[in-house]
Parts: sequence; structure tokens; C-alpha cells
Amino acid sequence: TAAHCVYNTDVNTLFLLVGDHDYTTGTDTGFSAIYRVKAYEMWDGYNPSNFQGDIAIVMVDKINFNDNVGPICLPFRYTYETFEREEVTAVGWGQLEFSGQESNVLREVDLEVISNAVCRQDVPSLIDSQMCTFTEGKDACQGDSGG
Repeated sequence: TAAHCVYNTDVNTLFLLVGDHDYTTGTDTGFSAIYRVKAYEMWDGYNPSNFQGDIAIVMVDKINFNDNVGPICLPFRYTYETFEREEVTAVGWGQLEFSGQESNVLREVDLEVISNAVCRQDVPSLIDSQMCTFTEGKDACQGDSGG
């Protein structure tokens, strides 16, 4: 998850929902399950002012993987790859428009990765370890992070 999603949060208030589509119903599919978060660990270099190192690991009991629930594998061997012009998929229950209502159902959007040099023209605070996307008329939004 994103570190800013758990930053200064009591672990006893955190749960992990997997395999779900409509989060307002709790567990609406046969694959849905809710796990209590036992602990979380944020990266030591996390900086809440610029979101550098905005990643956290949550510890739960063993998750039962199935056809609809599985791990998301990160491309660790591509540490220096920019992924420029690659298509990536963002998923989440975030807002449907800026300052709008959050979605009740899981949504996804395909986005194109752009170079950090191009991105810095609009986001000067972008750091090298962050990735930037732009696709006309498409985006992730508040509430999608960590999900």
C-alpha cells in the first residue's frame, strides 16, 4: 500500500479487503475476504512532504490465493527502467472526478507512462523514483492510492 494511507494510523483500525468488487457490501463475491492488519512497516526513507518512498508493507495472516485473488509482482529487476511509453493499469475505488464522490465499485484505467523530464514541466517536485503517467481524458484520482 502507499505509506500515506497508513501514516500515523493505529494498526488496530486497519483491515485488508481482497477479492472484492463493491466495497460497500463488504464481501460481495465468493473470492472476497477481510483480513485484520497485524502490523505495517513504512520505508525508512518515506517523506510525507513530497511522498518520496511512499510505500508500506502490511502484515496479515496468510491470504488464500485463488483465480481472482493473487499477488501483484513488482518489477524489481528493472530498477533503472523508466517504462516510458509503456501502458500501465491503475485500479481503485477513488473519486470519479476531482473533489467528487468515490466509486463503490472497483474501477481500472490504462495509462501511458511519460518521461520524468516531461512530467517535471507540470510537477517540478517529481523525484527520480516516482513514475508519471498521462493519457488524455483518463487518470487515477484521490482514493485510488494504496489500493
